[in-house]
Amino acid sequence: MYGKDERVHLRILVIYAEWSRYDTEILSEIKRLPQIEDSIELIEVATIKMMSDFERHIPGIGEVFQTPAVGVWANETLVYKGTGFAARQYLRQLNDLDWCGCDCGHARLLHSNAEITEEQRVYRDC
Repeated sequence: MYGKDERVHLRILVIYAEWSRYDTEILSEIKRLPQIEDSIELIEVATIKMMSDFERHIPGIGEVFQTPAVGVWANETLVYKGTGFAARQYLRQLNDLDWCGCDCGHARLLHSNAEITEEQRVYRDC
């Protein structure tokens, strides 16, 4: 999808449940990465009034039965959408990203054995 030399800006949207221990744990994990602060948008699920609101925030997400609902955009193209356990696992992969030191939101995958598909893989060299 993206070559190793192509610059990629990530935007991460997480619709989470404040009361969910699993959601708050994964959010605290990814918030420890200082480079992600400008790239992540958090929405509390209590603000979602209808199922169609999920679709408005994350196109193609479908019905959401478990939080978090996650959308990841690379250069304004949606490259990942998922919910529940699978979405938490995907967010954990952010710890395997080699973040650029300039807080630009750019990253490249550091570990090739990460459990994500080639279409979800994001590369970036600074």
